[in-house]
Amino acid sequence: MIKWIIGHFLFPLFCRFIKLYEVSCNIFNKSRYVYVGNGSNSVTFTATAKISGGGPNIRIGEKTIIEGLINSDQGIGAIKIGDYCYVGPNTRIWAFLEVEIGDRVLIAHNCNIFDSNCHPIDANLRAIDYQNLLKYGKNNLNGEVEHKRVQIGDDVWIGANSCIMKGVVIGSRSVIAAGSVVTKNVPEDVIVAGNPAKVIKRLK
Repeated sequence: MIKWIIGHFLFPLFCRFIKLYEVSCNIFNKSRYVYVGNGSNSVTFTATAKISGGGPNIRIGEKTIIEGLINSDQGIGAIKIGDYCYVGPNTRIWAFLEVEIGDRVLIAHNCNIFDSNCHPIDANLRAIDYQNLLKYGKNNLNGEVEHKRVQIGDDVWIGANSCIMKGVVIGSRSVIAAGSVVTKNVPEDVIVAGNPAKVIKRLK
């Protein structure tokens, strides 16, 4: 009788409690770090989504799906993602300064968008920078890491395994072909491809 009560009542109840606890913690953590558009239910975070950083520095519009990693570096960098956007699995958006993404932007899986070099170019400074990260939990304490704002226009499509580097502006409606490394500005209404990415076609 005791086994039946434990197996058919107490254990399922316990599991349900744990599940509700996990869901509530996830919702709390996400709402803690992310400011969304009107009605937070309009933004979908999948199980693989990871948000890190601080408060109002991360803003996400309505009807947007996040499956990748969004990181406001040390809570300093600003990330703005518009309405009806998609961020695919394993895609990383890291902002030390600012990354701004327009509306209806599709970003496939395994993409990387950075607004900084992440580490100093000089090897000695890079070693010190890493030691600071281990010791203080912060790097770039002396400002050696170069960073520049990234801006992605409306209706842009970024193909899988692409890298968008610091300082890049991508014009509206342009397409970044899969596997591209974008190091320079991209005009509106073009397709770019390659490493470094170059215009291969103009769109009507």
